[in-house]
Amino acid sequence: FPALGLARSALDRGAAATTALSAANEIAVEAFLEGRIRFLDISSTVEQALSHLEGAEAGLLAKMPSSFDEVGAVDQAARRAARRVAGNLAAA
Repeated sequence: FPALGLARSALDRGAAATTALSAANEIAVEAFLEGRIRFLDISSTVEQALSHLEGAEAGLLAKMPSSFDEVGAVDQAARRAARRVAGNLAAA
């Protein structure tokens, strides 16, 4: 169950990571329900989205959000990353 490992890792990293995990998962499940990705692509989509955030937008996950605006920024960045990954998988 790869999603369990992702969840444990997010719990270890803190609130920003769990927010990002939840947001990316929502987008991945939505893409699956719409038939754009396969069921087994859900975890991969989430993992790749989180990896993107750790690289390109590492500052978002590096600290505990201190405001609703910061939580929203993490959520939106994770959703953008997951949409990009799901779009790439759908095109493949």
